[in-house]
Formats: sequence, C-alpha cells, structure tokens
Amino acid sequence: MNNFRRPRKQKIPKRKPDRSRRTGNTASGGRTSRIDSFGILVQDIFSDRTKLLHIIIALIVTAFLISFLFHLFARNSKAEIAGDNVDKNIKSVERFDYSNVSTIEEQIDELNASSKKDSSSSTTDKAAYQKAFKGCIILGDSVTEGISAYGYLSDDIVFSKIGASVATDSSLFEKAAALYPSKAFFAMGMNDMGNYSDPKDFIKQYKKCLKQFMKDSPKSEVYVCSISKPSDNAIAKKSWLGKSEKFNKQIKSMCKSLDVTYIDVTGIFKNHPDLYEGDGIHAKSAYYPYWLDMMAKAADIKIDS
Repeated sequence: MNNFRRPRKQKIPKRKPDRSRRTGNTASGGRTSRIDSFGILVQDIFSDRTKLLHIIIALIVTAFLISFLFHLFARNSKAEIAGDNVDKNIKSVERFDYSNVSTIEEQIDELNASSKKDSSSSTTDKAAYQKAFKGCIILGDSVTEGISAYGYLSDDIVFSKIGASVATDSSLFEKAAALYPSKAFFAMGMNDMGNYSDPKDFIKQYKKCLKQFMKDSPKSEVYVCSISKPSDNAIAKKSWLGKSEKFNKQIKSMCKSLDVTYIDVTGIFKNHPDLYEGDGIHAKSAYYPYWLDMMAKAADIKIDS
C-alpha cells in the first residue's frame, strides 16, 4: 500500500483594498490641483504690479481702520460718552480721504484729538442752544448737519443732508415749512458750487425754493447764511470750491431782493482756521457755537449763559 499524502493548501495572503486606486487618487489629486491653482493666482498677482499695489494699500487701510475703531470703542467702554459724539466720529470716518496712507493717518490723529476735546466740553451750552432755538429750523448740507451731529440742536430743528443741493433737495424746504417755524435759517451752496458753473443759475433755483418756503410758511422770519469758505488746500484739490466769493455775492444780492436777512459767516474760518476738519470743507465741533451765536444775534435770539 503506497503512502500517499495529500498536498497542503497554500495560504494566499489577502490583499488590502487599494482605496486610492478605487477612488482614482482623488484626495491627493485634489490637493495638488488646489495648490497649483493657488500658485497660479499668486504668480498672477505678483506679475501685475498695479494690482499688487492696490492690495497692499487696501490691507494697510483696513489695518488702520481696525486699529482706530478698536481704540475708539476701548475708550468709550471706560467712560460715558454722549451718543452725538459717536455719530460725529462715524460721519468723520465717512468723510475720510482714502487716496493715500499718510492722509488717512493724519485724519485719524485729528479725529482722536477732536474726540478728546469734545468729551471734555460742557453740555450746559448745548442745552442753552436747544432752548434758544426752540421753534426754529436750520436747513443745509453736511456742514449744517454738524449742528445736530455734535449735539448742539436736535434733529427736529436741523434739516440737513449730505450732498444737499437746491437742484435736487427742494423736499427739505417743504418738510421744514410744514413745521411753521418762527425763524428759519438756510445754508445752502457748498455742493452747488460744483453743480452750477454759473452762480446766477444757482440763485435762480435757490430763490425758487425760498419763495415756496415763504409761501408755505408765511409767518416765518427768513435768514440766509453765506457759504463758508473752504481751506486753500481743499481748493487746490478741487478748484470749483474756490467759487464761494462769487456765489456769496449772488446770495447777498438775492437776500436783498427777497427782503430777508443775509448772515456772513466767512469770518469764522478766517479767524479760526484750526476749526477746519481734515478735508478743509467741514467743521470741527468748536466751530458751531460761533455760527449759532451769529445766527442768534442776527435773529435777536437770546441765549442763556
């Protein structure tokens, strides 16, 4: 009998599934694709110097604003600051000239200095102005808006709008007339120097708005303020701002024809050039008591000291 042994079965090792093969190596391929795309984007940005410069400026401006806002809110959290000062800071930031980094830095420094000055000012004077001008209205553009933004008078007395023009904002006159104020003060023209090449065309529309106001509110005493003169630096940047003298001459003549009082406010900035905001057009908080006192004197309004 032959000794026959059955051959042993060979164990074949089990292969682990190749997930990368089954998935088409999607993970590594996707990463490689994204890296390549990012590299191409970076290469494209650095090859375009103008685009790179704009990105750098945008990053620097953003950093400045974040730093400014951080310090602003940090300071506000340690002391009670009136809401009008916060509104004023926001409006000042909106008016910033973002053409270059050094200009932005200067404007931030000026705003910080102005904020410190405002926070230490007395609110008694503001309450006195509010009482004195009760029943009156003051109408104008963003320069006029500072009266309410800085808290000297409330919004129900000040009718203003950034960029206001007699060509497009006759509705301001209509809303003001609807209150039938005892005395009405008007301060238009700053923006219109850029809208009208000929001051006579501006006067024609201004007179039309005033006549309609006087018809709607016949018992109101009307006073018209001159355009405050922009700074020399502002005029150098925007030549049309240099027309204030010609426009004011026409405004004064218009007041005579309408038999209303003309108030020349150009002396304020002339005597106090430090009261210009950074843009050379708008005014710091300390400007407004001078202006309000002028209007009060012209209209025989008594302000309690």
